Amino acid sequence: MAQATLEQALEIVARLSGDELRQVQRAVERRLGQDGGAAAASRFHRALEESGLVRQIKKPTTPVAAERFLVDIQGKPLSETIVEDRR
Repeated sequence: MAQATLEQALEIVARLSGDELRQVQRAVERRLGQDGGAAAASRFHRALEESGLVRQIKKPTTPVAAERFLVDIQGKPLSETIVEDRR
């Protein structure tokens, strides 16, 4: 897709209402062939929002791999220390 066409599409999406965005989302999911589990969860979340039971479904926050780092521990393995502390 040409960059200009993509930019035009994004400008149009920015002007859509919530209901129109959900319609676009469903169309994109169908086009991408979203797997059944994720599609079912998405439909369930949409149904909750449309029924008024929830206002927003928040995405779970997962740490980025770059934010995690290994820590060197001196002495016996940490798992042994944890087991001993639980006894």
